[in-house]
Amino acid sequence: MLLPGGALKGYARSLLGLLVLLGVMQPVVGLLKGDIRLSLPPLEAPAGGVSTPGAGSQAEIQAQTAYERLVAAQAARMAEQVKGVQAASATLRFRPQAGAQPAVQAAALEISASAAGLALGDALIRQVQAAVAAGLGLPDAAVTVSIW
Repeated sequence: MLLPGGALKGYARSLLGLLVLLGVMQPVVGLLKGDIRLSLPPLEAPAGGVSTPGAGSQAEIQAQTAYERLVAAQAARMAEQVKGVQAASATLRFRPQAGAQPAVQAAALEISASAAGLALGDALIRQVQAAVAAGLGLPDAAVTVSIW
């Protein structure tokens, strides 16, 4: 109802359609450019507030283990986003921080490469290393990659 009438109506509809299309495509373009950032969820404290040496500490250990598995799975998915990687698994080493979620200290990845990925050789390893290091906020030297 707000669009102008007559000959301008078609132009206005086209312009609004393009604007909506640009808005929808903007996140997709970010993914294609490789602008993937890992946002780690906060490690939640167990219900009940203050932990006691008994059951509360067991709940904390379970929460931390689940958190570490989640981050390792996300690191493996980051590696699988690199062209030439078919599958990946990640093993992470965490640095405990008092009163905060543990920080990733180092990552070791094993990747299965496609034929095109195998042809890249060391270049594929460097691409995976850079992608995972950027996503986890680590220096490249803290990420090791091996092909299996």
